Amino acid sequence: MEHIPQVDALMQQAALAYPIYRKVSGKQKAAFLRLIATGIENLGETLIETAHLETHLPHDRLRSERQRTLFQLEIIANSSTFNTNIF
Repeated sequence: MEHIPQVDALMQQAALAYPIYRKVSGKQKAAFLRLIATGIENLGETLIETAHLETHLPHDRLRSERQRTLFQLEIIANSSTFNTNIF
């Protein structure tokens, strides 16, 4: 299997971050997920156009996928059972 240096570096960073993130409170993780959702929303049509160019999926499908992702992030962030040991 070919190793891509950027991917390897990101995986190493994620491995280092996980023990720290695991100790973060559920409330802080919820805020983090909402920040991610805001970032996705702020990308606007640039995200849709980039995804379209890379995947050739229709724009409407990509908009629906973005909305689904935002909804899922919000559902998890709002979860009353947000367990810090899971994420």
